[in-house]
Amino acid sequence: MSSPVSNGIGQVIERAARDAEYRALLLGDPAAALRVCGVPLPEGIALKVVENTADTVYLSLPPPPKPGESWDAALARMACETPFGDTVQLALSLIILHLVRFARAWSDPAFRERLAQAPENAMAELDAQVASSIRLEVVENTVAGVHVVLPPVSQRHT
Repeated sequence: MSSPVSNGIGQVIERAARDAEYRALLLGDPAAALRVCGVPLPEGIALKVVENTADTVYLSLPPPPKPGESWDAALARMACETPFGDTVQLALSLIILHLVRFARAWSDPAFRERLAQAPENAMAELDAQVASSIRLEVVENTVAGVHVVLPPVSQRHT
């Protein structure tokens, strides 16, 4: 399921890793940064870019399954509906084991609120320990709103 967007988003992330000025543009105006690389942003999609740092890690949650929908069906649907095609499908495959822990956020509104407000505490409820030096931030994706989480800036690229 390759598209101009899925083909280009990897190039965008790679350029942001080696070009500080472009990274700043991507963080400040993602649509403009995609245009610079010739990557189209589908109409109706809001793109927000955040970056992990040495002390902050973003947890990017996909939208919950539709009522009665299985996890597998929801993940397949999201991979098909997303504007980032294979790139997001790969990302979803890589984080599926972590999503098992977050299923509770989809079915338990109180837990979802705790995860959004105090992610470190919510992770502890799931027996997932987070180093005290790390701050967790939770971002939620929707079909119309996608977050891209950039890895920390590599020392060799600074």
